[in-house]
Amino acid sequence: TGHFSPRNKLKNSENVFPSLKRTTKAPKHQKAPKPRQAKDPRRPKINRPPLQTMSTKKMNSGGISPRMTKKQRTNKKEEDDGIPVPEITDLDYVNLTTHSDAFGVDPVPISWGHPDPLIRGPVICTVRHNIQRNAIGAHSGSYCIYTGLAVAAGKLNPDYVPNLKLTSPVAKIGPHKSWSDPKKMASIDPFGHLITECYGGYLDKGFDIRPTIAVTKAHIDLPECREAIAAGRLVPDGVILKPTGQ
Repeated sequence: TGHFSPRNKLKNSENVFPSLKRTTKAPKHQKAPKPRQAKDPRRPKINRPPLQTMSTKKMNSGGISPRMTKKQRTNKKEEDDGIPVPEITDLDYVNLTTHSDAFGVDPVPISWGHPDPLIRGPVICTVRHNIQRNAIGAHSGSYCIYTGLAVAAGKLNPDYVPNLKLTSPVAKIGPHKSWSDPKKMASIDPFGHLITECYGGYLDKGFDIRPTIAVTKAHIDLPECREAIAAGRLVPDGVILKPTGQ
């Protein structure tokens, strides 16, 4: 009789069941090579085109917005006037919101309610300065839709900047003490109609700053005013209300 041991039992099981033979495993720090599969001759070869880099002037067929390209960011300021250097953004899409804590955003600071317009700072909401703008909105009010249609139709350059250097309000308004009183002034820009007068230095450097207030002066003939004057409910002052009812 032979001595029975687990090792002899393992050898006997290998003779009876060949599939239970021990296999040599690779060390833990080495991975066993995977067997290479033979190529199927029936499978067609697909030639994939190289990836194309998206530019700011074209969009791919999938409708993915292209990445924004801008000039190299700088925080340099001119020593003579303290006005930052404008950063012009060239892109085919518009970011609707801007947050001060967003990545890569460096908005021009605003001291809201300060009586000095230069210390208060300009309100910049044009997408031309996507990094430095400090407000959101659309210029020209409800007419901004026509600007968008003109750009979409290719009739207007999206980088067009109006020349406001020779413009001024038709009527002088203020300044008033309420403009710097935080209890009386809410969200209106008191210097919004004085872009060329208050922020001419920004315009000279290339900032796209536009008026936020439209000052209009015209003669309006209202029948209700004529009736109120005839009835004595309104008294013409010759400046705002004419004796003719205009």
